[in-house]
Amino acid sequence: MRRRQAVLAAITALTSASGITAVGVGSASAGVSANSVQQSARPSTNFLPPSRKGPAPASIKIDMSGGYQVSYLPTEVAMGAGYFKQVEKRFHTSITFDPYISGSTAEPAFISGADQFTVIGLSSSLPSEVAGRDQVSIFGQGINLAAVMVGALKDKANGTDIAKFGPPATWCEIGTAGGSNTAARLEAAKNGFNLSQLKLTNIGSTSATLSTLQSGQCDITSAAQTDAANGLINGSLYIAANLAAPQVSVPLAGEVASTPLQTSMAFAHKYPQLTQAMVDAELEGLRFVQTHLNNTGAIYRALPAAMKAVLPVGAFVEAMTLVGPGLKSTVCSGEFSADQVNDSLTLFKALGTVPSTGMDPTLVFNNKYVVQAYKDLGVPAPTGATAGVVIRHTIGKPSSESASAYALLTGQPAPANSGPSPLSKIK
Repeated sequence: MRRRQAVLAAITALTSASGITAVGVGSASAGVSANSVQQSARPSTNFLPPSRKGPAPASIKIDMSGGYQVSYLPTEVAMGAGYFKQVEKRFHTSITFDPYISGSTAEPAFISGADQFTVIGLSSSLPSEVAGRDQVSIFGQGINLAAVMVGALKDKANGTDIAKFGPPATWCEIGTAGGSNTAARLEAAKNGFNLSQLKLTNIGSTSATLSTLQSGQCDITSAAQTDAANGLINGSLYIAANLAAPQVSVPLAGEVASTPLQTSMAFAHKYPQLTQAMVDAELEGLRFVQTHLNNTGAIYRALPAAMKAVLPVGAFVEAMTLVGPGLKSTVCSGEFSADQVNDSLTLFKALGTVPSTGMDPTLVFNNKYVVQAYKDLGVPAPTGATAGVVIRHTIGKPSSESASAYALLTGQPAPANSGPSPLSKIK
């Protein structure tokens, strides 16, 4: 009840301060006025260095796995606040989003060349990279498992004790790959369940989350944050475990890079100045979000109109309670730390996505562009736990949290580790 009152108070404050009309706050009909959809944050000017110019294709598409998800805020704010617009003007191109219902449809679109950039989870992109396809993460958008375990209201008495969702309960996931699948497999292993006992069901789309819980088809679902927030607002589900928060995901699996911005090195080599400008805009988006983490209204106004049209203000406020902690500057810098690289690839080795013999991390991560972005923007580079590293050609020792997850998932001894993640005790 206190959480509900706090969220409603935040919605009231946001709508009053920004002119947003919240229709039916607390119901499925929550929305925004036409005028508010056109509002956007005032972009910073001249963040691109004068030398940042060069050739570009006539148009650029960024595919969005699962559509407009709040975990993609740096990318979405870069669009809505006008940072990508500056890139468009400098490079005489157009930049648009290309939303897909899941990673299983977004990844083929990127691989085919239909889209030049993609925002997608590693669990969806790693199979392509393992197969030798050219795809690399160039900007990190947080460390978490990019999913929220949500339960049907009929089971709310179970609370956060997921062990109570044992057989004959039906567990559901958005797809057979992606963050939803990873979260389901980890939570099942943590609670001593065999997935075959749980009737793990692929519901195929983020949009099916609420209806399948309400109909009884699913008892518990590893859902996207935006859908979890919508369900909280209309009273159709409850949160069993927020794996979108690093406070929960890091102790469970270590520092897993969630949904980074990715491109191909072939594209980056052909258009180096443009690629750098895109990452500069991403960093501006992240910095805007971090500056306004206590001002949800400012962030909401900075979202693209298309996103606000499908994300009611109430749902956005709820979603920020789920993902906001993972966007703090003490957690997310855009760079990939050694723990992020090693923990991410160790987790997916345990899940069978990465071969047991390992793989070359330089084929998956590249810090070059975000390191330069801090220089381009003239802001201090990150230090400590969020600082990026020169990516090595072999997977290093994971954190103790990641090593424990490996043992949990495989039934094998935990590999040698580098000790606790420095982010394992974040508040």
